[in-house]
Amino acid sequence: MLLLLFVLLNSVYGQSEGETYFFPKPIKLESLKCNHLTKFELDSFQNVLIRKLDTQYAGSLELIAVNIDNDPKCELIHFYYDRVASPNYHLADIYELNEKRELILIGSFLKENFTFAESDGNYLQILSEYFKGQKTNPIYLLKVFRFNGNEYEVYKEPQITRNEYTKYGLQAYKEKNYGLAKKYFQNAVLMPHHNESDKLHDINNLAITLIKLHEYEEAKLQLLESFDEEREDYYDKNELAATCYNLGLIFEKQKDYKEALKYFNKANKYKPTDSRKKKVIEIESKIK
Repeated sequence: MLLLLFVLLNSVYGQSEGETYFFPKPIKLESLKCNHLTKFELDSFQNVLIRKLDTQYAGSLELIAVNIDNDPKCELIHFYYDRVASPNYHLADIYELNEKRELILIGSFLKENFTFAESDGNYLQILSEYFKGQKTNPIYLLKVFRFNGNEYEVYKEPQITRNEYTKYGLQAYKEKNYGLAKKYFQNAVLMPHHNESDKLHDINNLAITLIKLHEYEEAKLQLLESFDEEREDYYDKNELAATCYNLGLIFEKQKDYKEALKYFNKANKYKPTDSRKKKVIEIESKIK
């Protein structure tokens, strides 16, 4: 049975050895909301920013208050789009408020390409996607930005790809160094992906490592958040089957056999195998 955990560990990516760097943990924007500004104040600041924009070339979308440092004051993120670029770029400008309540720009990013990450002790860090090489054959990487007292600037620019993180994770897993494998797979998940199936593949690698570490709730959370069954046509069926099978394993470990059976049946729906069918029979016997 445990051999089935290796379904997703059957290939090794990347060849070059690069500097190993573990990225800070990303933080969801929703968790950073700051409530120290009234709606009137936000509307006033948004009007100021709208007047700054050349409305011929840009359109305002949203202004939100966040807290990204150690003080109680709010910072502001202004989302807007560039009408000239094709396709239109959604941009995000980050502002601080000085003592005179003036907006001071401290960073500007593409909305889809950046996320906040764990603090360096003073300010949250920022992860930003970029690519090098040709657009027809891009190599996707991540930069880490830190606040230097005036603005966000590049702090780290590791030249290590998603494939290399995956390769190192596979090596650590095969050596049964699951704690290290977890770190590598977490970083592979963070990296930009060509499509949703590729990301699901990396999440499954992380999940089976978390299962080895008995971190079942975290593994379950990663898998349940990783795909939308209503959009199953967007995913490779092998990856969907592996995701459901791994969820079945987690529920089995937690002795929730009804949920385990549900996911083992789904795994067989997407990609039936003899071993998966045997697993269904095994779990059914535990429910009776």
